[in-house]
Amino acid sequence: MLVLLMLACTGETISANDLASGDTGFDGDGDGFDASVDCNDEDDSVFPGAPELCDTLDQDCDENIDESASDATAYYPDNDQDGYGDKSSVRYSCEALTDFVEDDQDCNDDNADINPAAQEICDEDDVDEDCDGTADDLDDSTDLSSAQTFYQDADGDGFGDPETANARCNGSSDWITDNTDCDDTNPLATPDNECDVGWQGVYSGTVAVYASSSFLTDTCTGTAELTIDERYTPIVTGVWECSWSTLTDPAIVTQNGDPVTEDQFSGSMDVGKLTDVTWVGDLSEPDTMVLSGEGIGTLYGSDVEYAISGEMSR
Repeated sequence: MLVLLMLACTGETISANDLASGDTGFDGDGDGFDASVDCNDEDDSVFPGAPELCDTLDQDCDENIDESASDATAYYPDNDQDGYGDKSSVRYSCEALTDFVEDDQDCNDDNADINPAAQEICDEDDVDEDCDGTADDLDDSTDLSSAQTFYQDADGDGFGDPETANARCNGSSDWITDNTDCDDTNPLATPDNECDVGWQGVYSGTVAVYASSSFLTDTCTGTAELTIDERYTPIVTGVWECSWSTLTDPAIVTQNGDPVTEDQFSGSMDVGKLTDVTWVGDLSEPDTMVLSGEGIGTLYGSDVEYAISGEMSR
C-alpha cells in the first residue's frame, strides 16, 4: 500500500507483475542497485559485487558469506608447529586456520628449533637459528657457552698467544686453538725450539766512529741498520754510510759479528780506509743494542786510535 502511495505521488504506475517480481524500478538504499537484484535494499553496503567483509553477512549478494573478504587475515603455514609461519605461502581467512599462524618470520618451517625466538648457537654448518640473517660469530646474540676458546696467532707460526683467549664459534688463520706461543711477535720463537732464538731483528740507530792520530782528528757519524739473525753466519750484518766531520768523502761501513755471550756480540767494521776496527754490541735489553769499542786501526798505512759509540733499537 505504501509503495502504491509513493508511486501515486510521482505520477508513476506499477503493475501487479512488477510487485510480484520485485522489479519496482526503485533503489531504496541509494546504492545504485534495484531492489530486484539488491539482496538488502535497506543497506547501501550490500549489493551485487560489493566488497565482502568478515561479518557473517553476504555483502555481494552471491549467497556466500565472508568469501574472499577484503578485510580477511593473512595466515601462513606453520609446518613445524613452532608458532612462526612460512612467508612463501599465504592464505586469507576470516577465521583462524588449523596449522596456520599470522606470523610469517620463520626462515625454516621444517625445523621447530629455527625461528625468531630461538637462541643462536655455534654449529658446524653456521645455521641461522634465530632468523635474523646472521649466524655464529657474525651474530652478537650467539650463546658463547657453545663456543670454543681460540688464541691469536699474530706472527703466523702456528702457535697461539695464551694471553689472547677468545670464545668463538670458528677459528681462522689468525685464531687457533693452540695457546703455547712464548712470543707471538716472532715467528722464530716457538715451542719447537723452546722459544730460544736468541736476539733476532733489524736494529737501527746513530753510530759514531772517532779517529785520532798525529795527522788526523775526525769523526764519522751515520745512521746504521744492522740485521741480527741466528739462522745465518755471520749473525750480525750491516752496510751503512757515515760522513766525516772534516774529510769530504763519506765512508761506506761494512759490519759483521757473532755472539760472544748470550746477550753480547762482537765483530769487525770497515770504515772506508779505516780498517782493523772491532766493535762490541751489548743486547742486555732485547730491543736495544749499545755499540762500543776502542783500539788501534790503520788509515793510509798509519796507526790511528779509534773509539765507537752508538745505540740502536728494533
